[in-house]
Amino acid sequence: MKLREQLGEKWPIIIMIISAALVLFADLQLLLYYSNFREESVLDEHLQSIRSRIMAEDSGDMQTYSEDSGDVQMHSEDYGDVQMYSGKTTQEKAKQAMTELAAINSDYIGWLTLEGTEISYPIVHRDKEYYLNHDFEQKENRHGAIFLDGSCDAEFPVWLIHGHHMKDGTMFGGLKYFEKADYLQEHTTLYFDAGDGDEKYRIYAAALIDFSDENDSFRPFHYEELPLSSETFSQWQNNLKQYSYWYDTECEKLLEDISETLVPRGVLVLSTCEYGTDLQRLIVVAVRVEEANV
Repeated sequence: MKLREQLGEKWPIIIMIISAALVLFADLQLLLYYSNFREESVLDEHLQSIRSRIMAEDSGDMQTYSEDSGDVQMHSEDYGDVQMYSGKTTQEKAKQAMTELAAINSDYIGWLTLEGTEISYPIVHRDKEYYLNHDFEQKENRHGAIFLDGSCDAEFPVWLIHGHHMKDGTMFGGLKYFEKADYLQEHTTLYFDAGDGDEKYRIYAAALIDFSDENDSFRPFHYEELPLSSETFSQWQNNLKQYSYWYDTECEKLLEDISETLVPRGVLVLSTCEYGTDLQRLIVVAVRVEEANV
């Protein structure tokens, strides 16, 4: 009370100054966000253009060589001009794309594409915290990058991949649509290229996990505790099935095979924050159905 009396008529002015400062701070934060968004959009377009350019190169169009062409003479009296394949195989192009993108960032390990969505990004691997606020070029950016969990190893049968749930729809912001069953059923194909060409995956589960519900009598599915044996894989898979709000039982034979073989990268888990609570996560899970077409 004494302080207010001392301030007297200055009190409303102080309130106005504080309010103006808060508005200015909010405006600066918004400006920074959209600056990060623009930078990330330009970078994404650049990286996608690198991979698209390489993968779209001639991969074996037939070319005709004759004695008259001045090219390599492959003429045969019996068969006429001989047609030869030229260009690179899919595997060769995938390796070239891996080399060029790894030259930009040595943490690059592969390319993730979710068919029919805007999700098409390079995947990086370091510790769990770094790429929360650094982009693919390792510049500070609130959008971060899509990254493999730091605890994962290349030989793990289940890979956990993180990305921010950005309100502008970038990174893993688009996963929010997978909360709708009809959207899920129309977007079940995912591709991952680890340098040998696209491996095809089928999405078979989606779940909302809320770690804020954890207590002495209830422990939610800790999907990030990745299985490393047939026994733990089966238990992990059973827990996922229990907690999923959408699950495709047609994929269970594929999952049984992975449980037996523990093939590396057999299952991909895409994980992002959900805004129900601070500790809520949305996960979309896919199983490999085809090796790379090389």
